[in-house]
Amino acid sequence: KPPLLTKTALPFVTFDAINPTNGVQFLWFSILYGLSFLTGDKSAFLLAASSLAIVLSCLPYFIIWRLSRHSPTQGSLQAVVMALLWLVICRYGPNQYDVGLESSLHAFLIWTIVLQYVRIYRQVSLGSVRSASVLFFVALLVLNTWTRLDSFGLSASFLVLLLVTIVRRLPVAVYAVGAALIVVGTVVLFAFFEWAGGSLVPVSALVKGHDVDRFSLGAFYNWSLVLFPLRITGANLLNIFGIIGMFGSMWLLLRMRAVAQNHGWAELRLVALALAAGV
Repeated sequence: KPPLLTKTALPFVTFDAINPTNGVQFLWFSILYGLSFLTGDKSAFLLAASSLAIVLSCLPYFIIWRLSRHSPTQGSLQAVVMALLWLVICRYGPNQYDVGLESSLHAFLIWTIVLQYVRIYRQVSLGSVRSASVLFFVALLVLNTWTRLDSFGLSASFLVLLLVTIVRRLPVAVYAVGAALIVVGTVVLFAFFEWAGGSLVPVSALVKGHDVDRFSLGAFYNWSLVLFPLRITGANLLNIFGIIGMFGSMWLLLRMRAVAQNHGWAELRLVALALAAGV
């Protein structure tokens, strides 16, 4: 549910103006709170929030176009395929991208992370890595976790991929700054949750974690619903095919070898592996 952002004299975050809560997505909440200062009219605020969500939903296609420019031989075909696949994913749950929730922001950040990693990979292949590019990538990983706490695994996977890719090619000071960004980002996030709701994790996570269906196999069940959107009480093990598909894709990606001089496919293989591991 979207946060209720009405500026009042209350010194806490709330949905009902009675009970404090930390059940919000931190980055999206912060953006919406900033938007609320632009207008005091609720209808205008909702229009602004929805418009921003729509714009963010369109930006991934621009990033896909930018990605295609890194592959001069097959860039056009690659862009068309990725754009069509992304459109299919968005149409699978279209409401989450245009009702003012954080999904559009999250999608934009993930695509930006992919684009930035491709740039870093190209810099490595040319023999030099820019410190600013690496630190910007780390900042994006922090923002990704700020957008959704349960996306921590994705940020961690891409961080490992980054460290494996650059392989001590930068001064120690750059690693120290990157580590500081992660520490500060983590402290800020959990400090907000503690201040807003009195717990280090959002109340929504506490509620969901309190009553977990043992047949759902945790987070893997949610991922497998993308492939098998079946919700049958007591028979959710059908979705184990989705889980097998996830680990199977990781196994295939690990066994694949990059074609010589084809950096584009090598980058995409590593990105796909990080995404699968992050899930």
